[in-house]
Amino acid sequence: MLKTLAYAILLSLNLFSCAIESKHGETLLSEHEIKPQYMAGKKMVMISHPDCGFSSQAFRDFPPEIEEYFKKNGIFVSPISENRVKSEIKAVHEWNENSPFHHLPVLRTTPLPPLDLSSTPQFYFFQDGIFVEKVVGWPKDGSNLVLLKAAIERLQQR
Repeated sequence: MLKTLAYAILLSLNLFSCAIESKHGETLLSEHEIKPQYMAGKKMVMISHPDCGFSSQAFRDFPPEIEEYFKKNGIFVSPISENRVKSEIKAVHEWNENSPFHHLPVLRTTPLPPLDLSSTPQFYFFQDGIFVEKVVGWPKDGSNLVLLKAAIERLQQR
């Protein structure tokens, strides 16, 4: 009986992590689907959202070398509000269609320490899954580009 109960719990957890899918094919991901993506190598995780003007401005401000680095080493996480799942997944899907990066939708309440899903944009740097550094925000003048470049350089030198 205990074995049956454990199997039922495991099955329900697995179903819950994949249960919310939009008609556009974007699925809300669980922590177990996001974390492995930055556990090996040198990775940057950007927390961004299609409705965040600062996130959009950051993407416009990236010079070609930053864009290329992010294409090879970036993971893009888009926090989704529980009360706006359908509309926000649709926005992420549309963003993915018009972006060189694939944004991964995840519920804003998903535990992904040290990632803070409550504000965007944020840039987290990892080496083999170990948190190294973060850059928070994107001022209108794009001044965090200097901080972003420096963080990338420090990560590359590790």
